[in-house]
Amino acid sequence: DAPDVKQVEFAIPSDQVLHKRHQVLTLLQEVQLLEKEIRENMVPTVTIRAIKGHSKELKAEGKALSASNKHLRETTQDLQSTICSLLNKAKVTNEMQVEVWKKIWDTLRNEDKTGY
Repeated sequence: DAPDVKQVEFAIPSDQVLHKRHQVLTLLQEVQLLEKEIRENMVPTVTIRAIKGHSKELKAEGKALSASNKHLRETTQDLQSTICSLLNKAKVTNEMQVEVWKKIWDTLRNEDKTGY
């Protein structure tokens, strides 16, 4: 006996439904996996923008601090030269100059510790 045509037509859509259902479930699992990866690994755009903005601010602050540090070094060198020149003009002995510099550096270190 040949199979009934109606049964064959019915069986095919049933298989198609099962196949489509399997595809949908597989796709759903993939979507859930991607959502999990996004939650765990990706950073929101707002956070990225904030980080970039903060990074630019830090770079600008770094440049300003670098310029200030350069100016401070130059001023310190000028001051050291002036002090050495004055000590030499006053004909202060080398031993006394060492003591003067020691007191200067000790004073600066103490001020640095106390925050003045």
